[in-house]
Amino acid sequence: MTPAVRLIVLILISLFALPSTGRAFAPAATLAGDAGGARRCRAADPPAGFDEVSSSAADSSNRSLRRISAADVLRSSPLALGNPFYPADIVAAELGVDAWALENLDLLSLDEILWRWDGLYGFFLFPAADDAPEIALAMGRAGLQRQRAALQAAMRLFGNPFPRDSQERSRRNAFMTSPAGIPSPFDIALRFQSQASGSLDAYDQELEEAIARDRCLSAAVAALRAMLRDHQRLLRLIDWLSRDIDVDASTPAYREAVLSLPLEFRTLYLASRPTMTHASGLQGMFAGGDGALAPEIAQALEDLRLAQQAAVIREGIAMFGPSFPISTVERRELFFASAGISPLDRNLLDLSARIDRGAIVDAMVLRARADGVLPR
Repeated sequence: MTPAVRLIVLILISLFALPSTGRAFAPAATLAGDAGGARRCRAADPPAGFDEVSSSAADSSNRSLRRISAADVLRSSPLALGNPFYPADIVAAELGVDAWALENLDLLSLDEILWRWDGLYGFFLFPAADDAPEIALAMGRAGLQRQRAALQAAMRLFGNPFPRDSQERSRRNAFMTSPAGIPSPFDIALRFQSQASGSLDAYDQELEEAIARDRCLSAAVAALRAMLRDHQRLLRLIDWLSRDIDVDASTPAYREAVLSLPLEFRTLYLASRPTMTHASGLQGMFAGGDGALAPEIAQALEDLRLAQQAAVIREGIAMFGPSFPISTVERRELFFASAGISPLDRNLLDLSARIDRGAIVDAMVLRARADGVLPR
């Protein structure tokens, strides 16, 4: 069979073959069928704590700075859903919500979906794909029919029964291209099906809408939302601000994007920069795009009454001489172009130890509370 014929066969199989449902992920009473499984809450009788979500809220952008989206509530992981030592029924009883809803949210919010969803192609490389049949059922119950259809079609490419083990999936069909750089027929077929699953942003939006349509799921998300701490809410806010700002853009573009933020958001964004996980601490900050805002970062820390932290940043600025180069290109060419670790690199690395990330985050939370900008 030629590669072209094999590719056509694989695509046809993915379109028409029936997937295997494999082993049971949860009790049959909970995950029985696509009609909804076993629920305790009913559409006419929402459980206590139900957070009514209007259609306008469901249609609004998930990046609202005032309201945390359902997907971001799940990303914040207020509970370790799926923990075998803390079953969903026990968690549900403590929260006063439906165990059915928690189990479905657990399947819909796996890290490999909420953080690494790239059109299904990479999903099957992770162990979470061992439960792909159950994830497809959960997607169907939540009304995520497009993602469900794409997932089931991709599963069919692996044959029947669907391999539950990630190593077995890798052995059965090669994910990678050939040594010559030519994609295998299976690789092409999987990418073909992956296009139908959509982007991570689309999944976020459709998950939000699906949860808004289902009172059981809405009640569970409302309970999880209420458990979020202010530090988690702050992290979501900084994440939202960062999504539309390109730190790797040109110096003028990056500075304009940050400095054009409203004051309450600008102060928080600037203060967050020394707390970011730069691989080499302040050396990474000054060598990267954030170095172009070093004077403003110091001022933001000063505004948060963190004089000692501001002094650390200004001490780093002084290491570059009497005229600090705002241009990232110039800064790199003059101070970070040499191979190996320079004395400046060592000094900045040593200076990093004096950054108190905990104190900065605490001060940011206090300011965000005072300004009323923590998302809910």
